[in-house]
Amino acid sequence: MQMESRTPAKTPPPDPQLDRQGEQWQLVERILASPGFAKSPRLSSFLSYVCRCALEGRSGETQEQKIGMRVFGRPDGYNPSEDSVVRSQARLLRQKLDEYFESEGRDEPIRVVVPKGSYVPQFVKPSESKAVDPAGSGHAEGMRSFSIGFAALGALLLLVCALLATDIWAHLRAQTPRDPQPLWTALFNPRQRTIIVPSDSTLVLLEELTRTSVHLTDYSDHTYLHKMPLPTVLGPLTVDDLAGHQYTSMADLNLAVRLAKLPEANHQVEIRFARNLTLSDMKEANLVLIGGERSNPWTELFERQTRFHVNYDVPTKTNTVVDLAPQKGAAATYAERTTGTDRIVYGVVAFLPGMCEGCDAMLVQGTSMAGTEGASDFLFGNQGFREFLHKIARPDGSVPHFELLLQANSVGGNAPKASILAYDLL
Repeated sequence: MQMESRTPAKTPPPDPQLDRQGEQWQLVERILASPGFAKSPRLSSFLSYVCRCALEGRSGETQEQKIGMRVFGRPDGYNPSEDSVVRSQARLLRQKLDEYFESEGRDEPIRVVVPKGSYVPQFVKPSESKAVDPAGSGHAEGMRSFSIGFAALGALLLLVCALLATDIWAHLRAQTPRDPQPLWTALFNPRQRTIIVPSDSTLVLLEELTRTSVHLTDYSDHTYLHKMPLPTVLGPLTVDDLAGHQYTSMADLNLAVRLAKLPEANHQVEIRFARNLTLSDMKEANLVLIGGERSNPWTELFERQTRFHVNYDVPTKTNTVVDLAPQKGAAATYAERTTGTDRIVYGVVAFLPGMCEGCDAMLVQGTSMAGTEGASDFLFGNQGFREFLHKIARPDGSVPHFELLLQANSVGGNAPKASILAYDLL
C-alpha cells in the first residue's frame, strides 16, 4: 500500500538579517553537511531551525510546541506532554553533535551546544562547552567550590544509590528473559531509535459505535474523526473530546513495558501512541507495532509483506486470522471459538524489514486482547519460541525475518501456553 506522508511543516525562510557568511552559520552548514546529519533529515531540520531562530533573534520560537509544529509536522495546538517527539529528538541531536565534535569537527574553533532543559543553541569555544551545565544555566564553574564541600556526603549517597540500582537491575534482569538475544539485539541497538506503538482502543470503540472501519489514509491525517457519524447516544461528547484522549489495552501496555525492560533496550527506545505516529517517524526507526489493522492502522503498511492477516468482520463481530498461503490440508481462516470453558484465540508475531535501510519491524497482533497477550507471553520465557529461533537461525547466529501464527486457550481472559500453528520465513 502506498500513501502520501504527512509532510512536516516547512521552517520559515531565512531572515534577511541572518549573516549566512558569519562564523556561526558557516559552522551550522558544515555540521549539516557531515555524514551523521546528512543521513538524518529530521535532525538536520531540527538543528537548522533552532540555530536560525537563535541567530535571527527569535529564540522565543524554540518552544517545544512550536518546534513540534514547524519541524515535525505536528498539528496546531498539539499537546507536547502527550507527544514526546521533540524531547526524544533533542536527545538524539545532542548525541549527534557530540559525535561530530569528537570526530570531523574536533578542530572547529567554536561549537554548538543545545543545553538540556532548553532548545536554544549556544555557540561557545571548545574550552567553554563543558562549562554549560545540563540545565543550560552556564554556572557549572561557580558551583564547583560549593559541590566540593559535600564530597563526602555525595560519595556516601552515590554508594547507596549504586547498591539500590544494583538490586533493582538484578530484579529486572531476573524477571526479563535473556533469550532470544539475537532478536532483541536486532530490534534494539545503540545506533538506531526504536519506537514501540501500542494500539488505539479509542478507535476500536468508535468503530463499534458507528459500525464503520477506518483505514490508514484517514487515520494518519486525523480526518476520520470528522467523517465518522457519532451516534446520539454519546450525548455532548464531541470530536475534540475523543481526539484529546489516548486509550490502549492492558495487554499492549504490558508488552510495551516488558520490551522496554529488556537489557538490550537503550535510551533511544520510545513508546508512542498510534494516533501520534507519522510516516516520517517510521522511516527513521525500528518499529514494534502492537495490535491488528483495526486498532493500529499503521500495520496496513506491512500487509503486502505478510502471510497472516488479523481481520475483524464488523457485521458479525468476528475476529479471524487469514492465512494467504495455507499448506495442504490446513485451514485458510482461523476464527475465535469456544470449546467448553475455554476460548480458542489466535496471535500473530511477524519480524519484518522496516521502512528504512537497515531497520527492522515487529508486529504483535491478536484476534482479541487475549490473543495479543498470548502472543506476548510466547515471546518471553517460552521454550517453544527459543527452540523456533534456534531452528531458523543463520550460521552466524542472527535471526532471519519470519512470521508466526499462534494458538492459545483463553481462560478468564488470559491466554497462556501459546503454540505454533504455522510459520513462514521471509
